[in-house]
Amino acid sequence: MTPTFGTVLRRWGLVFAVCAGAAASGIQVASHAQEMRGCFVRLTEVQQQRDALLAEYSRLLLERGTLSSYRHVGDMARARLSMRFPEDVTAVVRR
Repeated sequence: MTPTFGTVLRRWGLVFAVCAGAAASGIQVASHAQEMRGCFVRLTEVQQQRDALLAEYSRLLLERGTLSSYRHVGDMARARLSMRFPEDVTAVVRR
């Protein structure tokens, strides 16, 4: 028995549909892979920026610690504010 034209057409239609589905799936996989590569590049950039900011933050903490030391505060009070320790100290007694 030879297949009819309609049967052959349906088979070729099925083959075409399967091939089109496989091609669409392949394109989608490639698209997602490219998107993942882009996300990884962006993640790497953000991590490098975070590391640079953490290094700057550490330097700022060290600088703040240096500026807030007692010796430095006294030097700044004398140099910038012209402050001095009082020569006469008067004791106040509460009765």
